[in-house]
Amino acid sequence: MRISKDVIEQIKNHLSIVDVVKLYIPVTKKGKDYWAVCPFHADKNPSMKLNVEDGLYYCFGCKASGNIFTFVMKMDNLTFVEALEKLARIAGVDIARETPEARRKLSREKEVLKLHKELNDAFVRNLRTIKNRETVRALDYIHERGFGDDVIESFSIGWSPNDPNYVRNFCKAKGYSESLFRDTGLFSEKGSSLLRGRITFPIMNKRGEVVGFSGRALDVDDYNPKYRNSRESIIYKKKYELYGFYQALPALKNKEVPVICEGNFDVIALHSAGIRSAVASCGTSFTNEHITELRRYNDHIKTFFDADEAGKIATIKAISMLLSHGFTPSVVEMPPQGAKDSAEMLQKDGKDALKAVLDKEIDYLDYAIKYYSSKNDLSTDRGKNNVYREMHPILDAIDSEIGKAEAIKKVCTKLGISTTSGINEYNRKVDEEMKRNAYRSRFETENEKMSALSLWKGTDEPFYETDLMKHLAFSRRTFSLSPEIRRIKYSSFTNPKAATIFSYLMENVKNGGSSDDEAYLDNDDVFLERIEDEEMKDYLSKIRGEAQIVEYQKWPEDRKRREIIEVTERLLCKALKKETRLMQRGIELGADTTMSVGAETIREKQLKEIEIKNLDEKMKK
Repeated sequence: MRISKDVIEQIKNHLSIVDVVKLYIPVTKKGKDYWAVCPFHADKNPSMKLNVEDGLYYCFGCKASGNIFTFVMKMDNLTFVEALEKLARIAGVDIARETPEARRKLSREKEVLKLHKELNDAFVRNLRTIKNRETVRALDYIHERGFGDDVIESFSIGWSPNDPNYVRNFCKAKGYSESLFRDTGLFSEKGSSLLRGRITFPIMNKRGEVVGFSGRALDVDDYNPKYRNSRESIIYKKKYELYGFYQALPALKNKEVPVICEGNFDVIALHSAGIRSAVASCGTSFTNEHITELRRYNDHIKTFFDADEAGKIATIKAISMLLSHGFTPSVVEMPPQGAKDSAEMLQKDGKDALKAVLDKEIDYLDYAIKYYSSKNDLSTDRGKNNVYREMHPILDAIDSEIGKAEAIKKVCTKLGISTTSGINEYNRKVDEEMKRNAYRSRFETENEKMSALSLWKGTDEPFYETDLMKHLAFSRRTFSLSPEIRRIKYSSFTNPKAATIFSYLMENVKNGGSSDDEAYLDNDDVFLERIEDEEMKDYLSKIRGEAQIVEYQKWPEDRKRREIIEVTERLLCKALKKETRLMQRGIELGADTTMSVGAETIREKQLKEIEIKNLDEKMKK
């Protein structure tokens, strides 16, 4: 079976060529370009150029070229599928193969995309051509906000009539089935339209396809909030989409600095003022996925959030996130006692005033110091120390040691603190954190040992180990339902009984029959009889039972697969965390002694940490 093209595109969207190459070799930035010493021939100077926008590399020495997949294939001597699977794990992307089910899913997605396009076209026509009390009022409101017809057209702004059945009737008239409605994200749980009586702002992906909507009400009260957004659907995931990104693409490709703001009107206001690189998150916080996407186009970024306290807190949070991803952030502030956001400034002061504010960006350190200083008395040593400690997370996020040292000097100078004292204070804090982490690691190790001992008595068993044993007890076809299960090892388990049974099963599947041989795999009574350890046999026999087996056989395969994938990921995540702790200990020992720690160990640890992060995020959902 072939891997779905959509999966390949998802991996490309989540991992830039710089992200991947940095896992293997150092990458340096010269001007706006990234370079590396080519690993494919004897090279001393950086001759490999990384094209972030197109996701390609090219060596001017040996002429090696390709994308993230070919790079990993060459570095690790892998086939394309093996490289793709490795990068999918790092990116946190599920590999969907072109099965009949995958084709049906793709067909469903195309149908939902078509529905969104036709519905958006109808909303746009409503606003532009239908002249009634609703549409005239909506259009007047948009014009009052300072938006011209050119911007209205560019962003495909429309109007959804104040009729509870308008969207549903429109979709039915176009021939769409009721069963499709739940996949659109356009309806509440009770089945009513989320966009009823609202100005509509289509949310487009990078290909310009409408994947969702944001709706702005003209009359706001406790029962009718100002904004309502599409729910997440088979085509719309908020953590990946940025409002205005499609319209901003030409400016971003032209290396204009991205501007992150808060809402739809803010984005449109900035575009109206000629700031074509403005984007905003869609009803959620700014995410790592958003940052990864913007990282393809520039390593400088401007934040332009509201002037209220929530906006200031969001700015501080964004600074740390951007720094940790290698960005050089700067902050745009609204003038004191002025408009609260860019949309209001455009309305009150005009385009020139808004553009002037964007030109007066300030350094992220200056902004953070100013913010924390407003909450402390800098005339006292205590106040200065408080501000300096508040700055630590931002200093921690700086990924360059040279940049971090310069930042510490600047902060100390601004606060009137001795640079030597500031460096000593920061290093002391880092040392304390390392000690706490070492203690926590030892505590977790001891806790795992105690848990393992108690589990011999059948108590406090982790639910995911129990769940996996349940699936294995009912049918050994579990192994074929999740290929990832084969990555689990004996050491992945807390319960020694579960570990031994799993190892036995794994060996049994390898030696006794193919994982696709249902006759063999379903002969579990014979399998149970082969277990010599009476305690283990009893352990599985208790889980199995005629009633439970009958009930389990009623489960759809999709439910079994989902549950198996979840418990597998939990076990893998736990095992990876244990391995990275051991690697970190080896790295620390290498730093403290004459032992040398190879670059391979450090790179492997980085890969595992990325995979852990992606697994953690998936499990939170």
